[in-house]
Amino acid sequence: MEIEDIVKDPVFLKLDLMIKGIKLPVFLQKRLNGESDFSAIEGIEIELRKGIKVKAPYNDRIAINSPYTLDSDMRAILAGGYSIPIRVMEPIRLTGKKTSSGMAMSSIAHLYDKYLAITPSLACGYFGERLGCIFCPSYGTARDGADVAGTDDVLETIRTVYRIQKPSAILLSIGAMKAEDAGMGFAEKYLRAIHKHFNVMTILEISPPRDTGWIETAYGAGADAICFNIDIFDEKLFAELCPGKAEDNGRHLYMRALSHASGFFPMGTVMTHLIVGIEPLESTIEGIEYLASNGIVPILSVFRPVNTSMMKYYTPLSVEELLPVYKAVHCSLRRHSIPAVWTKYMGFAITPAEARLFACRSRIKRRLNVMVENSGLIDTAKAGMLRMRRSLRVREV
Repeated sequence: MEIEDIVKDPVFLKLDLMIKGIKLPVFLQKRLNGESDFSAIEGIEIELRKGIKVKAPYNDRIAINSPYTLDSDMRAILAGGYSIPIRVMEPIRLTGKKTSSGMAMSSIAHLYDKYLAITPSLACGYFGERLGCIFCPSYGTARDGADVAGTDDVLETIRTVYRIQKPSAILLSIGAMKAEDAGMGFAEKYLRAIHKHFNVMTILEISPPRDTGWIETAYGAGADAICFNIDIFDEKLFAELCPGKAEDNGRHLYMRALSHASGFFPMGTVMTHLIVGIEPLESTIEGIEYLASNGIVPILSVFRPVNTSMMKYYTPLSVEELLPVYKAVHCSLRRHSIPAVWTKYMGFAITPAEARLFACRSRIKRRLNVMVENSGLIDTAKAGMLRMRRSLRVREV
């Protein structure tokens, strides 16, 4: 696909920026690299046309050769003689801010537009045993076991973010924990605290527990949506590329947890990531249909061989090669009548909602869809409705 075809469509452009990254002016790169709460590998957050958000990597060997350059005034992307108007989205600055206990807030929270990620612990149980997923950029994942944010630390950090900008959704991300409950008991106290103090939609990202009863506990504690990341659909490749997940949980536990959650959580609130570009695309498309037919929303993340991953020399695919996969996710979710509004703020992935923008729908419907999805009032109303649903379904014992 030629550059002129890519820059005309914000979804194509987002996908290509995710793959190829972007070159930044020297002054901006130096400033961003010096900020501890800004991830160079995740990239700089940019808003394209139609409200499309993208995390464009800028600080690795692929981005050095990117055809995209951010203009020095940071209002346009230059590529192939084209100037594409954009808006650079400044991240919430938590550098230097600490909780009452002395913990750096930047190690707890990251705000991606209206999507607030909370990570009480950055430790991954697999890296210490050299069982981490081989495509994972392991930099910065280790944190001392004692350095875990308490509920007060998390609540204080969220309140600080709220004073700057109210998020529409909070993602509580729990690292892989080698425990029978996969960290569900650890996550429960945070869910209950957030649910008690904030009227906001909450997503729990966690490994699958051996006892599926924990999934219902998470819902009762305040999780409005849940995400078990299988990453690779092909069973053989899953075992090879995700040795820790395969040994500790096994692919069948992910499938069982996703299936159980889809029968309990509201439609469209059970999700899993599939990484596009490592396994054969036919396998990914097969996985998309399988998941959607079981009421599960696939979130497609483009594989990008970053400097610190064990697959750093792997060759990424092109936009043209990846396009059928994104059309497949739109068609599968539409065919099975699954809403995908929970993914709308994810700048690091092409979401099902964005895939609809280049599917067969009228231009008026596309624009109306973007307007509705970007409404903060609707997000607040959804949070209230989800609380009402939970109060009707959950009984304290």
